[in-house]
Amino acid sequence: MTDRSFELANDESRARLARLTVTLTRTQLATDLGEGWTVASALAHMGFWDRWQAERWTEMLAGTWRADDASVLAAEHLANLALHPYWSGIDASNVPNLAIEAAAHLDALVARAPDALVTKLEGGPDAFLLHRHRHRDEHLDHIERVLASTSEA
Repeated sequence: MTDRSFELANDESRARLARLTVTLTRTQLATDLGEGWTVASALAHMGFWDRWQAERWTEMLAGTWRADDASVLAAEHLANLALHPYWSGIDASNVPNLAIEAAAHLDALVARAPDALVTKLEGGPDAFLLHRHRHRDEHLDHIERVLASTSEA
């Protein structure tokens, strides 16, 4: 039987994202996370990467793209560098909903993955394609940590 526990972790991460974003004020969205990042730009970053992965999943599920395509993996850091200035300029009030929509769309695609594809990806270098919660949780941890420290000040 194929281990699909990542689906629950993805669901929990998406729910955590939704819980956090409904409480954020404009001031909190503008909170500095360091290195030029704000809560809003981190949410935009998460939303973008979920959308990016959703496009990859759409092609994988259609059989038109292979998960081992090294050229796409190598380009991810370039996309972060190129898009960060744009993420920082987005109207912060739109970002939470965009991030939640992207997470929901991606998680639905991942949940549709056939067991053979899940087995192929799990445990290999492309397991991150299944475990989207890891990327979200890394950023959510950072956002929550910074917001907690600023509310104590």
